[in-house]
Amino acid sequence: MLRYIRIFVALVTFSFLTLYFIDISDELPTWMSAFAKIQFFSALVSGCIGAVVFVLLLTLLTGRLYCSTICPLGIMQDLIAWSSKRLIRKKKYACSRAKTKTRWGFFALFVLAVVCGWGSICCLLEPYSIYGRTMFSVVAPVYETINNLLTWICLNCGIVYFYYVDPTRLLFGTLVAVTLFVVIAYLSFRWGRTWCNVVCPVGTFLGLLSRLALLKIRFDKSKCSQCGLCSTKCKAGCLDGKNQLIDYSRCVDCFNCLGACRQKALYWGAGWGGTQELVPQNGNKESVKEVQTVHEANDAKGAAASGPDPSKREFLGSLVTLAMLSTSVLAEEHSGNTAGKKSADTVSGESRSEATREPYDEHLERRKTPLCPPGAKSQIHLKEHCTGCHLCVAACPSHVLQPSFLEYGLSGMLMPLMRFEKGFCNFDCLLCGEVCPNGAIEPLTIGEKHLIQMGKVHFVRDRCIVYQDGTNCGACSEHCPTQAVTMVPFRGSLTIPEIHPEICVGCGGCESICPVRPDRAIFVEGNLVQIDAEPFKESKKETIKIDNFGF
Repeated sequence: MLRYIRIFVALVTFSFLTLYFIDISDELPTWMSAFAKIQFFSALVSGCIGAVVFVLLLTLLTGRLYCSTICPLGIMQDLIAWSSKRLIRKKKYACSRAKTKTRWGFFALFVLAVVCGWGSICCLLEPYSIYGRTMFSVVAPVYETINNLLTWICLNCGIVYFYYVDPTRLLFGTLVAVTLFVVIAYLSFRWGRTWCNVVCPVGTFLGLLSRLALLKIRFDKSKCSQCGLCSTKCKAGCLDGKNQLIDYSRCVDCFNCLGACRQKALYWGAGWGGTQELVPQNGNKESVKEVQTVHEANDAKGAAASGPDPSKREFLGSLVTLAMLSTSVLAEEHSGNTAGKKSADTVSGESRSEATREPYDEHLERRKTPLCPPGAKSQIHLKEHCTGCHLCVAACPSHVLQPSFLEYGLSGMLMPLMRFEKGFCNFDCLLCGEVCPNGAIEPLTIGEKHLIQMGKVHFVRDRCIVYQDGTNCGACSEHCPTQAVTMVPFRGSLTIPEIHPEICVGCGGCESICPVRPDRAIFVEGNLVQIDAEPFKESKKETIKIDNFGF
């Protein structure tokens, strides 16, 4: 029964999150993003104390039940492992030695990345973010391609029901997502929960707490025949049925072993501490701790006889990787974006000082500073909070948000930035802030969104077709919601754009519609720190009263 309840809860969580990522119709309610906001690291970064306390209490009560019912990456691995059992009928798992040094090596790397602000490393290790990128870059394009095929069939049959969507993704983000998905899928297909118990930092931390859990899977020695059948069903490789030992730091509470035991010698019961009392058939009591000490001693002897411990080599490899990454990231951070080191929190008050406004360069010919999503405050704030889950990218209705490559620097890879090649940021859209689970994009009201300045408009007159070809255009002015771009007389009956950067919000409406290629005649230069734009003041129109006709 416990196993079926766990499967039901896991499928509900996984289904809601998956549907939210592949929702091409943008009709799913925003409350479904709450399943993303209860993810442990997302809640920790965003300061959602309630969700953090909930996960910690759940772990202290039930062990790593979070990993098998709430974490979507863990549920995805379970689905892959389940499919492998269907494809390989005689597949059996086996108890394996814990890669303790490797686990804590990855955990130390993750903590160091969080402390130093190396967001790109967090993006590659945080479980929910890996799942989000997998859904957005791997699963969603397949779903969208099928949708386009059905659209083509229906249109040829005279049925107007589906509509075309663009399934394309940026190459870098897709390569990262596909690579991680293939690695995790292979490990899950072959050995079950290997990624969770070796690489995942959240699994390592919760595994440390799960040793103190109240409810655990336990052995009833009076019933156990030491057949080892339970070990063949444990996808975490943490159960040693021959010696009645369970590594609770790796157990994810899947409850598969409970149904596998024919003698009903396994049960989910209460008891404090990381050890359990065993009752041998001779009636003498001995603790699991003593048995485990003997078991670990035998493992150590076997490892000494067989040669060097491979986990030590893996740990050293992790340290070498950490040293290489830290050197490159520190060098990049020292040399790039020094002007943006001012924290966004200092400019998040009711009124932003004029000192925070970057000087406007009228001679700028192409964008040098990328645009953060509205509500991200600054590049520094985005890097400190974003984990690259791409939920905001998937939810963006105009597909303006895209994963970054090196636009934010090495430490900001895979984080969302504004691209205006295929559209612009809708003036009244607030979705990215509503769905962000990490607090990287703070929710805004309509009034705040209308004044938040992500960047400033720039105009290169020599590129404009009005100046070059003597052709009427004015598309940029028509698509500007704040009148930061207006048309003024130029030559004869021609009019040419005139810009007002102080009232521009950086939505990209002018840039997206500009017909000049490859470099647009008008574009938006990003702000390192988002500030308040000057409100548009409509000039008063004087009414002229005419008493009589003029003739």
